[in-house]
This record gives sequence, C-alpha cells and structure tokens, in this order.
Amino acid sequence: MVKFLFTLLFMSLMCTAFIYVLFNGRISWLMDRARRKGAVKGPPTMFHVRDLLVRQEKEKAIQLYCQIFNIGRKEAKKAVD
Repeated sequence: MVKFLFTLLFMSLMCTAFIYVLFNGRISWLMDRARRKGAVKGPPTMFHVRDLLVRQEKEKAIQLYCQIFNIGRKEAKKAVD
C-alpha cells in the first residue's frame, strides 16, 4: 500500500513538472511569435531584458541588451550578470 502511494505521488509530481515545462515553453514561444509579427510595438526596453532573465533566457537577454545600448557582447554579458 505504501509503495503504491509513493508511486502515485511520484507520477503526480512528474506530470505536474511536465505540464509546467510545457506551459512555460508555450508562453515563451507565443511571445517570440508576437514580436516577430509586430504585435509587440516599440523598441526593446530593459523591461524586455528583465522578462527574458526571469524566463531564464540569458542568451537572448544579452543579445537584446547589446541592441539597446549598442555595445559589445562582453560588456553586455558583464552587465546582465
């Protein structure tokens, strides 16, 4: 009985983790798609950099920081870290 409960708990946690990862990926994909289609207007801002960092997309955040301040990758990486 205890083994069954642990198995059920483990499966529930795995399903929850899978749904969380799937949902986060979908949101990121939708935001990127909206930007490409022009749904997000205006120049990129530090808010966009922060949003990318929150979503753990550090490389994209560094690229965006480079675009905003027109600086090299090294300086942007140092600033983002």
